[in-house]
Amino acid sequence: MPQLGAGHSSKLPIGAAVMNKNITVGALVAIVIVAGLGAVYSYRQTGSQPAHIVNEQIPHDAVDYQKEGRKIQDLRFKRRKSAQPEQVPLSALMEGDTRFAALSQAERDWLDRHYYLDQAEIDAAKSIPDSELQRALTDPYAQTILGKRLLAQGNSMGGIAALKNAASHGSVYAYEEAALAVLKDAMQMNGGVADENQILAFRARMEVAKILGDHRADDMFDHYFPGYDAGINSKNLQAQTTELLRQLGENAQLQGSSAAGPDPRPNADIWSNLRDLNHVGGKGDLIPVFE
Repeated sequence: MPQLGAGHSSKLPIGAAVMNKNITVGALVAIVIVAGLGAVYSYRQTGSQPAHIVNEQIPHDAVDYQKEGRKIQDLRFKRRKSAQPEQVPLSALMEGDTRFAALSQAERDWLDRHYYLDQAEIDAAKSIPDSELQRALTDPYAQTILGKRLLAQGNSMGGIAALKNAASHGSVYAYEEAALAVLKDAMQMNGGVADENQILAFRARMEVAKILGDHRADDMFDHYFPGYDAGINSKNLQAQTTELLRQLGENAQLQGSSAAGPDPRPNADIWSNLRDLNHVGGKGDLIPVFE
């Protein structure tokens, strides 16, 4: 059984790694976009779901999120905007959490737009009381900070709820962090290992993050489960991804928000080339990264 570690700076051991059979993920995602986004924007209530479908819906009292909370004037911190990029060795770049790395100012803006908050930004919000963040129910910035804070305090249920709320209001980062927290909770109840259903559910959530726009979600999944072959359960993966998209849209509707549409992250081709370069001896090459 694969085991999940706490950090994101080194590869984690798994049991019997399944060889990747290079399934046509692009074709799968295309199918899911057609089926899933149609479901997201239809907001139709469904009947009973198959047992293998994971349920991401938040409680129905989430309509309370529509109420206007008090404005948090001191929450808006100055986001980092580099005039000049920093030169980073390719090996160091690829060994870190590449979700936070921007290869252009446009990609840096994309990260800001989807609330990718690093630890420094989360730490900068420590002076803001939980009550203030909780009142900002429709603010994805505040809810992402709250969710990460609650997770750090050991409040998994509260943290996941806040992150899902932030995701419903446009935080792709919050969606990814909620997915990881759900996986860790499931593994904790399973003796610290991930079974096939838990891995597949995490894969489906990363597919949703990709459809929303973040091509680095693949890197996040591969970090925890390298070599996993999603093609073995491609139909199940497609069904779960479609259902998760529907639930994300329904949650947004419950809170009076528009469903988040796809917003492609820039530089997908460049990232792909860098991954290949890292494998063939370019680890020492310096890469411009916008902080």
